[in-house]
Amino acid sequence: MAQQPFISVFLLVQCISVVFSDDYGTTVANYQYEDYAFDQFMNTTEPIWVVNTTRRESPLCIKDVNSNMTTNNETFFTRSYKNNSQYTEKQLKGKFGYHDQAAAKLFDKMTVYEVNDSKEIDEEILEYLSDSMNCAVVTVLDHSNIELGTQVWRDLRVKDTYVTNTTSPDYKNCSERFNEIVKLTKKNWTSPYSPECKNATGETGKTT
Repeated sequence: MAQQPFISVFLLVQCISVVFSDDYGTTVANYQYEDYAFDQFMNTTEPIWVVNTTRRESPLCIKDVNSNMTTNNETFFTRSYKNNSQYTEKQLKGKFGYHDQAAAKLFDKMTVYEVNDSKEIDEEILEYLSDSMNCAVVTVLDHSNIELGTQVWRDLRVKDTYVTNTTSPDYKNCSERFNEIVKLTKKNWTSPYSPECKNATGETGKTT
């Protein structure tokens, strides 16, 4: 598969009324829409960690490792996480697209599928990307549980070499944007990442 070429980021900014819907209700707020490129954030060999999340009962040590990007606006990656002492690895495919068809000029959405059976797992929308593209705020619309329906949460995701650089301006900007969205949606958040996550081998009790 061909490697997707790297493209510079251009931001298209406008003020719109955004509706945040989740299991706690709906919040409408005037929010600055900014168009960011999800494919460029994923175009890395570095692990990407979920540092903060509003996901209920979130697993720990959530990590994405990209393996291959194609010219068909797709990427293949491994998502791993820990529940209790068990590590799980899933082979996934991300299909890039537009969340807001009218406003978006960059691929600000990634629809995630299981590679083996093409089952759709979730839709992930890039709400914010730092200038260095080392951290991002992502809204996740999870469709994996039919009985529960669509579950919505927000992640603060950070690349591996940047995860401890919490005093940098870019990291602070990501944290501020995450906190703004959490405040609007009135949700609590937790930190599934800890320094021990980097040292975990994931060999004990690993499933796929």
